[in-house]
Amino acid sequence: MSDINRFSSRRQRLDQAFLSARLKDAQSYKRIAGYFRSSIFELVGEEIAAIPKVQIVCNSELDAADVVVSEHARETALKERWNEAPSEVEALLHRDRYRRLHDLLTSGRVEIRVVPKDRVFVHGKAGVIEAADGSKSCFLGSINETKSAFTHKYEILWEDPSAEGVEWVEEEFDALWKDSYPLPDAIIEEIKRVADRVEIRFEEIKPSEPPAAALAESPIYRGGEQLQPWQRSFVTMFLQHRETYGKARLLLADEVGVGKTLSLAASAMISALLDDGPVLILCPSTLTLQWQVELADKLGIPSAA
Repeated sequence: MSDINRFSSRRQRLDQAFLSARLKDAQSYKRIAGYFRSSIFELVGEEIAAIPKVQIVCNSELDAADVVVSEHARETALKERWNEAPSEVEALLHRDRYRRLHDLLTSGRVEIRVVPKDRVFVHGKAGVIEAADGSKSCFLGSINETKSAFTHKYEILWEDPSAEGVEWVEEEFDALWKDSYPLPDAIIEEIKRVADRVEIRFEEIKPSEPPAAALAESPIYRGGEQLQPWQRSFVTMFLQHRETYGKARLLLADEVGVGKTLSLAASAMISALLDDGPVLILCPSTLTLQWQVELADKLGIPSAA
């Protein structure tokens, strides 16, 4: 009977006592994780980067219907879920680890696949690590593949080096892997966008640049959508009038249902960002909530009625 190694975060830091030590010089790493976050690279980034093959399967928080529809719809839905994870401040403070994740995903050494939540919700966590000498060990426990799980939460983990244990975990991993979907290119591109973005001040850029700068971080764009050409055209026209005449008086008379609200809201947002002052919206009382919802959901603009 082989020895079982038991670990508890109450007794030691699991990233130091287990993960870092086991991943050092490893040949491969298979991981079943309920959740994966790029924050794990703050703990074992160097170790993971040196492993020739890393495979991680985790929850996508999507329904099966989301992942069997058209590729564009699937990428949009996954992109929305991906962007729900990190906060804006967190993403800005940790661009280096997003760069590292992007490099690893594009190198082919790290592959992440996601499972639809209504097909199976991955709550069990396990993994198989192949050491430099070819020996394997498996582990099971409560721990997700995130920094907070390995450093701040109470977690327990059992390591089993037996051939029977490794075979059992690999069988579970292979079944989930077969039933999962790879991260689409849209997600990998989004990781690169977060890694490469810079913080700028509006007063430092040209009048023609604010629309792109402001809308790039809005919920509608981060969700994989964008303003339609005629909506962008109106925003551009607003800025041209503002620059030429010092003010803009325009009548927007588009057809019903083509997005007048977003055309005007985007213009108002940029106006506020350019220090024109607060924006007053006058509308029928029955439309007040609709305006507030669209401002928040599409452009991330807070408002008060």
